[in-house]
Amino acid sequence: MNATAFLSITDWQPYLIALAIYILIGIILWSVRSKSIQVWYAIGIIALGFGLMLRFAAALKLAPFPYDFATFFAWSEGLVQYGFGAFYDSQRFIDYPPGYMYVLSIIGEIRHAFGYVQGSVGSALLLKAPAIVADIAISFVLYRIGREGGQHRLAILVASLYILNPVVWLNSAMWGQVDSVFTLILLLAIWQLSKQAYTFAGIWYAIAILVKPQALLFGPVFLFVPLRSQPFQAWGKMVFSGLLTFILGIMPFALQQEPLWIYNLYKSTLSSYAYYSVNAFNVPALLGGNWQPLGDSASLFSTLTLGLIVIAAGLFAWHYRQTTHLEAYIALWVILTVFLFAFKMHERYLFPALALLPLIWLWTKQIRWAVVFALVTLAQMINVGLIYIQSLGQNQPLLFGQTAIHVSAMLLLIAWGLTTWFALRKEGGQLRG
Repeated sequence: MNATAFLSITDWQPYLIALAIYILIGIILWSVRSKSIQVWYAIGIIALGFGLMLRFAAALKLAPFPYDFATFFAWSEGLVQYGFGAFYDSQRFIDYPPGYMYVLSIIGEIRHAFGYVQGSVGSALLLKAPAIVADIAISFVLYRIGREGGQHRLAILVASLYILNPVVWLNSAMWGQVDSVFTLILLLAIWQLSKQAYTFAGIWYAIAILVKPQALLFGPVFLFVPLRSQPFQAWGKMVFSGLLTFILGIMPFALQQEPLWIYNLYKSTLSSYAYYSVNAFNVPALLGGNWQPLGDSASLFSTLTLGLIVIAAGLFAWHYRQTTHLEAYIALWVILTVFLFAFKMHERYLFPALALLPLIWLWTKQIRWAVVFALVTLAQMINVGLIYIQSLGQNQPLLFGQTAIHVSAMLLLIAWGLTTWFALRKEGGQLRG
């Protein structure tokens, strides 16, 4: 199949319209008072169908993020040509660990079988498909979690709002990134941790680390949550299952590598992009640090900041160790805090919060978490949407100046403050059953 030209939406109006429609849908769904489960099932099916239609249309017609897409294509091609063992020596730039390479390998084989070339519609759909499938899977997992708690209507409401969230389908079906895949795996790990299924929690968390090094940011969740009961037994199960999963995951790629190759890969990836902010509209960017290089003292300060966040998460976990669903609170607080205050953050690192907030809403049945969800959605729409527009070659000097950074960062600071306050004060904000 020949290459084709994709449509590039470089004006803000369509994004604002999509956000306005989403807000309107949210108000309509919130206003539905029917207690009939059949009505809510119909709502869920309609939301799922509309969400799928949006994604397939965007995947087929809209331009992906050029640099990321070219990289994924090159990796999938390299995996087909060289196989797992020689892959990490086959290309100059590979900053992903082996986890997602298995998916790209399958995509590469299918692409070759059908003859899809780079830039073709078929190639674009294949490369975007894993994230689209993960979007649907996250929505289903949220529904399943809500149904476990007997909250069928709230579960359908929350799952519908997730699948229709414009930031979610912008990221997967337009941008073509894999944050949904990573978020799905992380969500499964936290779900298993909440059920004290530590063996499965360790397996899923190891897979998350294999897919994206950013999973290490959630280490405090799996380190401190077991403090609530039998920590050594819980840690032992997670370490054993996680380490075994990790070793099995890297083994096909390690056969032709030197012993410390995986350590050096993670070290290289985590030390790359040495800037105060890498298009993340956060506090460092607010202070003028977007794409400003880090010095040695700033790198040390960044490490100390992460250390302080880990200590704070540990103190919170210990003090509130008997709190139900502690793992979700810590995960959300950690990712919000790290994104807002740490250095070297990319615009998409906050994406897991868009699944964690609906999860907390389901577990607590408190509408106030929907407010935080709305704030994070708006902030991410400004941040990710603007960077996506920039990637298509359209200059937006007014928006890309400090105005957008200020608005997005301030929204997130409010969301962070509310998250901290709500997590400390568990009562209030109950949603109707």
